[in-house]
Amino acid sequence: MTTMTTSVTMTDNVTMTDNVTITVTTNVTALSSGSNSTNTSMLYCRILTCNHTTCHHTFMNTNATLCPASAKYCELRRDDTMRYLIDCATACPTLCTNASQINCSVNCCSSETCHHAIIANLLNSTMMSMTSTTQSTTTNTTTKATTAVTTTAPTNGKKCHKISCNGDTCYQGNTNVVLCSPTQNYCMLKKATSGTVVTWTGGCSEDCSKETACSSTTSTCFLECCNATTAASCLKLTGAVNMPSSATRGLFSPMLLMACSLFLWIISMASSA
Repeated sequence: MTTMTTSVTMTDNVTMTDNVTITVTTNVTALSSGSNSTNTSMLYCRILTCNHTTCHHTFMNTNATLCPASAKYCELRRDDTMRYLIDCATACPTLCTNASQINCSVNCCSSETCHHAIIANLLNSTMMSMTSTTQSTTTNTTTKATTAVTTTAPTNGKKCHKISCNGDTCYQGNTNVVLCSPTQNYCMLKKATSGTVVTWTGGCSEDCSKETACSSTTSTCFLECCNATTAASCLKLTGAVNMPSSATRGLFSPMLLMACSLFLWIISMASSA
């Protein structure tokens, strides 16, 4: 028994889109045992199975194989919407009539390179689909990024000075005004002392009426607390104490107490006389 080695070099020119011609050269080697081989077809096919996204790469890296003598065609078959195969075939009875049909022959020919253009189109279609998807994703991302939801915090329309500064009288002359939230019905001016640094904070307050009023002996206190209005800030920013309790305390000033005491003494003296 003898072994015959057959080497075949085939070149096929495939014209693709935009008039670009690709030359595919294939070297194939077939071994046939015995001198009485009956395989006279000399048909070679690249036998492979691939996903549509990898078919081009698989096709270009697969060597051709000598088909059986009964085979007359190289069949490119679509098994499902994603999977393709190429194999030797004696006949190609079911030809695909549309892009969605499965279990049919996409192409049936007598050359192992005749499928190259179709395989290349699969690659082009995949790349176009990926590009389209990328552009769509980019567009959606851009739309989402530029679509901002603007929310406005609710207010009661009342106004107070907005103050934050350091210094003994830094708050004077301030003109910044803010709107208060629905639960803030007072304006306040607060003093805080740390070492030699005096910090003033002014703004809206829910209730500052019972806070400690500033005096010569307090380091952290409220210089002002007043009922907020929608017309303008009620803070005076003059340096004088402006607290709800300050007016009450004013009625009991030392001079008034002395006058009351003198009046009561006069009455008592007149009664005893």
